[in-house]
Amino acid sequence: MGIVNQIQDQFSAGIVYGDPVETDGAVVVPAARVFGGGGGGSDPNLGEGGGFGLVAIPSGAWVIRNGQARWKPAIDVNAIVLGGQLVGISYFFFSWLIARARAKR
Repeated sequence: MGIVNQIQDQFSAGIVYGDPVETDGAVVVPAARVFGGGGGGSDPNLGEGGGFGLVAIPSGAWVIRNGQARWKPAIDVNAIVLGGQLVGISYFFFSWLIARARAKR
């Protein structure tokens, strides 16, 4: 099996959607955003090599109940915390710039 076939196998729908789970009369199908990349090369002295990697980030789940499908997004707490940190850092940085500009007057 060549490397291209291996990469195609990695990007199947089975990676984006997880196995359905039945609970409380509903079917839940988890979903994730999948990103990947790879590369390879060769050197006359060192030989050939390559690599490939995937990252999957949960994005939510489809909940199917009574013939109706509803999308339930996942809450990315890490993104919320990072956003709060960036806002806080920006606030202190711009406060410092304003205080410095006023002090020079």
